[in-house]
Amino acid sequence: MLINETNLNQIIDTIRKLHQTSIDQRLIDLTDYLNEFFQSIQIEQTNIFDILTKLLHDYEDRAALKIEFLKGKCLEILYEKLNTNENHLGSIFQFLIELLKDSENVQEKFLEFHGYDKYFESLSHIHLPTSEFLNQLILLLIEKTNLENEDLTFDSFVIFNNPSLARSLIQWIPYLENLSDQQLIISSINQIVLRSLQNKMMACSNDIISTLLQILRKSDEINEKILIEIFSLLNNLVRFSINAQDIRLICQLFNENIGFKKELLQLLIIATKHDDPDGQSISSYFDLQRSNSGIILPVISRWPLLSFSSSSSTTIQHFTFHCWIRSNHEINSYPYEGRRQIYSLYSHSFGFESFLRNSSIFILISDRREVAYVEINDCDDLIDGYWHSLTIVHTAQRPSLFGSAFQTTLTCHLGVYIDGVLRKEIKNFKYVSMINDSISLGSIGSSSQRPKSSELKQRNDSLSTTLVKSIQPLKGLFSSRTKSPISKKENQDFYSRNVIIIEPDTQDTIFGQSTCLYGQFASIWILADTLDEQQVKSLHEMGSDFRHQSYSLSNSDTNSMLSSIIELVSTRSLLFYHPLACNNQICLDISGCSSPINSRLINGSCFRLSSFSQSLSTLGGCSILYPLIEFFQETDYNNSDIHLSSDEHQLSDHHHFYSNPIASIIYLIRCILSSKSGINFTEQITKHYDIEILANYLNKLSSVFLDQQFLISIEEFIEATRLINPSRLLINQFIEYILFDFKLWKKANFHVRLLHLQYIFKILREDNKFDREKFDVQFFLDVLKRHFNSTNDEIELREIIYEILKYLLQNEKSLKNFHILLSTMSVVSISNDELTSELLEFINGLLNHTSNETIIEHLCESHLIEGFYALLISKNLSSKTKEIVLKILKTCIESKRVSQQIQARLRLESNHIGFGGIISGIAMDEFNELIIQEILDLIITSNSAVAVHHLNVVLTLCSAGSLNVRFISMRKLMTYLLSHPNTCRLYAKCHGWQETLAHFFVKTRRLVSHHHHHTSSPAILSDYTKEQRISSIENHSKQHRISIPIFDISSPNDLSLIENKIDQSMETLVNNKDLTSDSRSMSITPTQSTNGSREDLLSLIKTENSNENLHGMLSSTNDLTSTTVDPRGKSFDNSTFFLHSSQNIVEGDILEEMCETLILAIVMILWKGIVDHDDTAWLNRGQMFSALRHLHREYDLYLSLDYIERRILELSMEACLNEMKSEKDHGYDRFSLRRLSVTGLRKQQLPVHENSCRELIILVNDFLIQSPDNHERITENLVNGIIALLDTMLILKISEPSNLSPINHTSQDDHYSETSLTAVNILLILLAHPNSIFCSQAANRIHLLLNYRSINSREEAAYLLSKINQIFVSISDIETSEYFNHLLPLMKIILEKSFDFLEMNVSLLNIPLCREIFNTNEEFRQYISSINRDDWQKFIQQITEPYADHYCSMSVRPFQMNMKIWWNNCHEMIHISIHKRNRQIGIEKLKFQTHIVDPWYQRSCLDEERSLRLIERKRIHQIHVNKEWNNRKKYLYSECGLWLKNLNLIERRWMLSDRENIHRMRCKLVENDRFDQHEESSRLRDNLNVENGHSIDHNSSKELIKSDNLHHHEEHEFMSISMENQVFLSEVKEKLIFGVKCWLITQTAITDGEFLVTDRYIYFLDSTSMRTCHYDLKYPLIWLQDIQLRRYNLQPTALEFFLINQTNFLLNFNTKIRRKILQKFISLKLPSMKNLSPNSFTPQEIFKESKLTEKWMTHEVSNFDYLIMLNTIAGRTYNDLNQYPIFPWVLKDFTSQVLDLKNPNVFRDFSKPVGIQNLKHIEEVKSKYESFEDPSGLIKKFHYGTHYSNAATVMHYLIRMEPFTTLHIQLQSG
Repeated sequence: MLINETNLNQIIDTIRKLHQTSIDQRLIDLTDYLNEFFQSIQIEQTNIFDILTKLLHDYEDRAALKIEFLKGKCLEILYEKLNTNENHLGSIFQFLIELLKDSENVQEKFLEFHGYDKYFESLSHIHLPTSEFLNQLILLLIEKTNLENEDLTFDSFVIFNNPSLARSLIQWIPYLENLSDQQLIISSINQIVLRSLQNKMMACSNDIISTLLQILRKSDEINEKILIEIFSLLNNLVRFSINAQDIRLICQLFNENIGFKKELLQLLIIATKHDDPDGQSISSYFDLQRSNSGIILPVISRWPLLSFSSSSSTTIQHFTFHCWIRSNHEINSYPYEGRRQIYSLYSHSFGFESFLRNSSIFILISDRREVAYVEINDCDDLIDGYWHSLTIVHTAQRPSLFGSAFQTTLTCHLGVYIDGVLRKEIKNFKYVSMINDSISLGSIGSSSQRPKSSELKQRNDSLSTTLVKSIQPLKGLFSSRTKSPISKKENQDFYSRNVIIIEPDTQDTIFGQSTCLYGQFASIWILADTLDEQQVKSLHEMGSDFRHQSYSLSNSDTNSMLSSIIELVSTRSLLFYHPLACNNQICLDISGCSSPINSRLINGSCFRLSSFSQSLSTLGGCSILYPLIEFFQETDYNNSDIHLSSDEHQLSDHHHFYSNPIASIIYLIRCILSSKSGINFTEQITKHYDIEILANYLNKLSSVFLDQQFLISIEEFIEATRLINPSRLLINQFIEYILFDFKLWKKANFHVRLLHLQYIFKILREDNKFDREKFDVQFFLDVLKRHFNSTNDEIELREIIYEILKYLLQNEKSLKNFHILLSTMSVVSISNDELTSELLEFINGLLNHTSNETIIEHLCESHLIEGFYALLISKNLSSKTKEIVLKILKTCIESKRVSQQIQARLRLESNHIGFGGIISGIAMDEFNELIIQEILDLIITSNSAVAVHHLNVVLTLCSAGSLNVRFISMRKLMTYLLSHPNTCRLYAKCHGWQETLAHFFVKTRRLVSHHHHHTSSPAILSDYTKEQRISSIENHSKQHRISIPIFDISSPNDLSLIENKIDQSMETLVNNKDLTSDSRSMSITPTQSTNGSREDLLSLIKTENSNENLHGMLSSTNDLTSTTVDPRGKSFDNSTFFLHSSQNIVEGDILEEMCETLILAIVMILWKGIVDHDDTAWLNRGQMFSALRHLHREYDLYLSLDYIERRILELSMEACLNEMKSEKDHGYDRFSLRRLSVTGLRKQQLPVHENSCRELIILVNDFLIQSPDNHERITENLVNGIIALLDTMLILKISEPSNLSPINHTSQDDHYSETSLTAVNILLILLAHPNSIFCSQAANRIHLLLNYRSINSREEAAYLLSKINQIFVSISDIETSEYFNHLLPLMKIILEKSFDFLEMNVSLLNIPLCREIFNTNEEFRQYISSINRDDWQKFIQQITEPYADHYCSMSVRPFQMNMKIWWNNCHEMIHISIHKRNRQIGIEKLKFQTHIVDPWYQRSCLDEERSLRLIERKRIHQIHVNKEWNNRKKYLYSECGLWLKNLNLIERRWMLSDRENIHRMRCKLVENDRFDQHEESSRLRDNLNVENGHSIDHNSSKELIKSDNLHHHEEHEFMSISMENQVFLSEVKEKLIFGVKCWLITQTAITDGEFLVTDRYIYFLDSTSMRTCHYDLKYPLIWLQDIQLRRYNLQPTALEFFLINQTNFLLNFNTKIRRKILQKFISLKLPSMKNLSPNSFTPQEIFKESKLTEKWMTHEVSNFDYLIMLNTIAGRTYNDLNQYPIFPWVLKDFTSQVLDLKNPNVFRDFSKPVGIQNLKHIEEVKSKYESFEDPSGLIKKFHYGTHYSNAATVMHYLIRMEPFTTLHIQLQSG
């Protein structure tokens, strides 16, 4: 047909006339004509389509014409002619629009043709459509030809019935150039879709969401406003429903890295919440929107009956209708005047009906005579557009015996429930019997259909006959004739007042025309029984999907209620419909009854919602969303993309997350778990490492995302999960792996980390179910040690952790926690001083808490707090830290809860540990005032004698410290000495105490030393190796002086003079003022030095008396213990000893006070400590001076040695005098002493104090003669002291009875004693002193001595005269000197007594000398002035001096030699004492190491081992996590994966799996994660250089190594497992049945491990040093199916385990253990395990019992199965290449092209082995057998020297498949 402009109109007229002509009158077939016409149309002829469009529009019978067009295949032909011309396409689409308009048939055909997809894909070529064209397309989406409003708005109710066109329009949007066109399409679709529930459901069910997501890929071509509209529509739709494909598209959009990732994430969150009010909790429903829509029931011929009693034949029928309903509520969405049918059930004689009208629900029952109904008003909630449950219960009432005789009207109890609540109750409502009639016209949701009147009348007649027959037995009781029918008015009395009776067939007149529901049903249940109120309530709570859902039963009542409902569904249901059971418009009855009643859905739709949770489950669960984290970069956080949400109110509850996308992802997961399917997701997450995998993703985040919003999302996740998941497993995992992942939170800023720790503390305090066993003190200490030990910025963070620890410790004051605390400290103290200091402060704070008694008791346990002493010798800790240690120890010791025994242990007194180890290990630069003060306080507060020895050891260290340290030490020492009276005696017994105290004077070492000592520290004097020398030296020291006779002074001429001198001396003793005045009134001025000598310190002390009373000081009780330290480190006392201390003490003041205190302490110990006065005691006192002199030879002292010794001597003499005075005060006063006899006085005092006085006089003399110029050594205090001693000794001497006799009666042996001679020498030294006072005192006492004692020899006289003459010579002007008056009487008496001895009258011829001229002093003065000086000098030199020298050599020098011996003994003794002290320190050091340091170090080692075990466990756990995640990534990133990218597509490698099928075939390949190209092996093969070769493991060597250790197991190891595995079992809460060490044998490796069998699982856990967990096994115990005995390395040591999942594994054990394991499994009697007995273990027995051969012969098993079972029984296994299964060589014909299996010659000879199948090999094999002889006789003869199968053979044949390729390379050494 040719179509052109001229004949076009004619053709159109022909089409019109043919259509108007009847078929039989047509000359041409219209279909053929139209077909030819459409084929003849050229696509460029656009006017043809315009004319056709006008034809369809104006034609009267257009519907029939459209059918003819379809018959002419216009759709198919036009589709083939489509092109890309925009004008042509416009005309064609106009024609199609007119063709589709108002024609359901055309639309159905168009859908079948896929016209929307085929035609409208060409819309993309139309870029500028007309507005009319767009309007027509949009109107085509709904069932309206036009709209009331010209602006194309949809205010009224519209039905969205063309989703396919909507998809095409949406896909068209990116191609439209005009923004208004895009806006019109998307806004119109938005309005239409969101207008009603059914429109949204239609959109979601027809991929509108997917289409919208697809066009987002072209977002660059879409305007921002359009994107806002698109996301607005998406947000509304995904709230309602989203399927798995939609989620896939969203993930693909993330993959494409588009610019609105936040909006997509927001979309997922909205979908997850699933909070659309239309959807609610309903997942699927029937949608009935057309007037004739509904569910049409078939004929129901049965009705389940219910008997009233088991013995009664009376039956009754109840009726219950239950459904979930949602009715349209929008304007124009339903006919307002009609009745919206809920159900309609009619038979020929009765009917049940219920419908909605306005806001009321009507329930109606009719029969042949009347219609009874009830109206339930105020049911507005049924038409509010929400889902409600509706239950109508008709409970038939049992007729009474009386009423049954005549009552023809049945009644029932009617109950109407809405949402489980009783809304209306009618006690007497009309009811009809359903026994003898079937329901012929039944429908649900469809318009009511009633039987015709004629049929109803016929049925009524038969019913009347039945009723009459039923009452025949009782009719004679009341009447003899039939009762007339009950009138309408009479029947009204049977019913309740609310029941209304109307005439039959008047329903349409009264209530309006019956229509469909115009709404939705979710589930429909008709029950032939009744429900009570509680059952209805439970039914509502179970929801619409209760038939196929499971419920958690909280209590027994709920359990019984649900069980009863389920039983009713199964036994009493008439029918049960659910949208999920609707297929092809057939509603399947799922009630479970034997005769299901299936119905048909007419003109309705069955929609199924896809919630986000359900869709996500089909994709793999929550973990598939974790990769979302990787798609967000820092720019996504900082830069806010266009916010494409127009519905801000919808997102108000989670909008604060959107600035941080990671927080939004956490919120998304939280919403998923909060959904209905959250329980399933929770189970999946907790069992498959999902939380750990999420933590791995979070750890890869940038620190930018770890902000406060992220923390809030974590907190809200935990809080929400706590409410929805009471099992706590998910919460605990989330807390452990995310909240407690401090490695993650460490990347956050300080503020977030602070809030994070505060939240942890909050959980710990408020959550009673918090796992405090796992997250205990040990956990938080590990956190502190690993994650908060770096910078000072973390101090505030650590404070929160300390608060957490404090909370935990106070709530559980267990000893274990404190052991943990100290173990952590022992590790931290090695490298982190700051953290150690804080931990110590933390402990100190606990101790200072009000309720610290329990804490102190725990800390004072053995080997706990003593370990703190080890911190004092740590080189890595500061002084500040060590000070805190001492404070803690002090607090514990001072506690009242601590016993004396524990206090002694804390003071290191137990086991004689002492402080020697501390002073040996502590560094001097860290030894400050506070440390020494605390240490000394620990010691001096003890009442033990051992503490004194500890004090001496500590002072040894202090003596080498700084000046402040020494100052503090001396104060503490003096305090201790004063507060403890016996301390001095105990301290004097300490070894080397003299050198210890003497070392306090040391300042610096001299550069040049005469001794080989190289340090200034104390206790460095040479040691003695033989202790036996000590006793010999002590014995020798007692006899060191030469015995010289003691001669008393002769009696004086005047005895009264003796008494006067005695009185004067006693006055000196008695009137010595007691210096008990307050010593604080003294003040010290800085020391000054003149001419290299130090002035006397005491001369600078301003006191009332120059002669101090040491006794007053020593007896003073001034409190010196309150020593404090100011912040500048200087010490001061609240009550000082010598001066008012100031906080600004200068160094000079400290030095002076320290030295003076030290001297006083020394003197105090010398006199109060050494109480004896014998030679041994004085030898001990002399060691003090010896130590000073020894140190002075090597060191510079703070004070001069002369000053120190003089000061000690001064105070010693004063102490001696005070002791004498004290004894006098206790027994005598001055006058009584004077009246005592001289003999009595001597008896009282001489034995006690004579030796002390004598020794002091000797020491003073030795001190004075050390220097030729001793004027500087002599001070007033020294003179006063020595004079007092000399006076005492002089009194004692002159008071002896023998001394009272005249001179001429003196014995001839009367010589000066050592003491007398020493005293005279001292007086002579004083006599020569320039101080006239000293000279006067000395002269008087010499004069007194000469008066009462005679000169016994010439030498003695010469000696005295020579000394006096030297003094005279030294005086320059003797005439005028005041010394002359003192010396003159002395010279006079000497000359008088020496006159005869020296024969002066002969020697001095020129000097008139006679006794008479010496009568008076004046005369003697004149005589002296007149003598000749030269003659006198000649006399002195020639006569006097020689005699004087002889006297010195005979009398004085022996005394000096005795002193040298005495000093040598002192020196030897001090060396021995120092050696003992050093040895004591060494012993204490060893004990300190053994009892303190070693346990402390052991504690740190154990804690390190525990930490390593914990790290290893975490590593192993992470291996399992990575393994699980790698397996999931294979799915997620695979070709069909959710996150597929081109970058992810890598070549996948495969290897043979160990999984078998039921025939034991290994035919499955699995992915090879460790594929190797073996390039190195290739280079080795080709002899190329290999630069980086790696060693290749050899299985053979492994096997040899393992086999050597196979038999080293003992039987007791049957239950022995490692500590790690014990912890593992305790965590999984499984009971161990047995565990044993073994080896897992696989094709690729031999793995050490442990085989564990618990009450739930069997495990093999890798226990190699580098545990990779690759070979770990875990299977349910009930999976175990069979166990077979196996050999390994030809030894019967292995077992092979077979599981029901066709898996097996081979383990190698010890022989005895193998037998035990097998017996143990037999005793378990597992259900899936074969019946094994100990007697059926051998292969022969197993084969016999299996009857395998018989089964093979009867063809019950195949050849392969038979052979593989033979291999299995024989012990061959896939797991050991040396025992790989073998199959016989069957064929021998290898040349034929086609095998004839029926020919026997094709097969080999099975009677011969393979080796001799070739006949030529027979003789060779025989000769080998016959010729072989083993000389040893151990090896038998054999035919074949090699095995038919071994590992090498297996690898050779399988070399092209992994893992055999790798194994073969390893076998060939690479």
